[in-house]
Amino acid sequence: MVYDIKSLGYLLSQVGPVHYLTAATGLSIPRPSDNIPALWYSSTLSNSESWIIAGRDLESTNELLGATGLWDATETIARYGVRLPVVWAADHERSLFDLLINFCEFKSKPVPNIQVSDIDDVVDIQRMNELIGLCHPLISPQGLGRIEVWLSSGY
Repeated sequence: MVYDIKSLGYLLSQVGPVHYLTAATGLSIPRPSDNIPALWYSSTLSNSESWIIAGRDLESTNELLGATGLWDATETIARYGVRLPVVWAADHERSLFDLLINFCEFKSKPVPNIQVSDIDDVVDIQRMNELIGLCHPLISPQGLGRIEVWLSSGY
């Protein structure tokens, strides 16, 4: 489904962070304290059709983490030429958490196209492990096993 800027603005500006940028998109957004783009493909941020949005493209993990790791990325996204009233984004650790939960738990598949070695310079793996720990009782043993395999494959 193609979303125009008006409908994206509505989708991303609901009261509270119901939908938010995540996964590879969230990993690509430089945080306000960052001086450089997070990943090599941050140039895709100017193309809103390529955005990965929780609740649209991936399952939202709000039921597991609430608003933990979500931030108002409106000004940052505006620097890429996309102007919307409000844009919520997952920080790098929440973006990785979302990827791992969606693929390792919900889909029972490997995480596509991203390896730990690709992101270990921008993601605090320890903090991401803390997010997994918060939800540990809610994740299946098989999902936890797949997450552990993915995390250990890059070191």
